[in-house]
Parts: sequence; C-alpha cells; structure tokens
Amino acid sequence: MMDMCNWREIDDNWSHYWESECGLVWCFNEDSTPSENEMVYCPKCGKKISEHKFEFEQEEE
Repeated sequence: MMDMCNWREIDDNWSHYWESECGLVWCFNEDSTPSENEMVYCPKCGKKISEHKFEFEQEEE
C-alpha cells in the first residue's frame, strides 16, 4: 500500500485552509477540498493525499 499524506481542514472558520501531515499549509480560493482542485499528490512530500474535512463537535444536551 502506498504511503499517504494526511491533509486536514484547519477549522470551519478557515475552511479554505488545509494543513498537511508533512507541514505544508495550503489555501484554496473557495471552500473546496484538495481533490476538488485536482490535487492527488502532496506537492511537498509526494505522497498521495488523504483528506480529512473539519467536523464540528456536537454538544451533548
């Protein structure tokens, strides 16, 4: 299996910013994902990108 570089959406307020596991921070012009911008491989480390979108934690009532 190919090594993956985990990319995480930083925060919903900054939804156009993504941070890679290898230390790259990337800004997209619109609220989109790396794959929606045809990014398959990390430009810093060359590994295949694995996306992890930001999810709000829901408070228990």
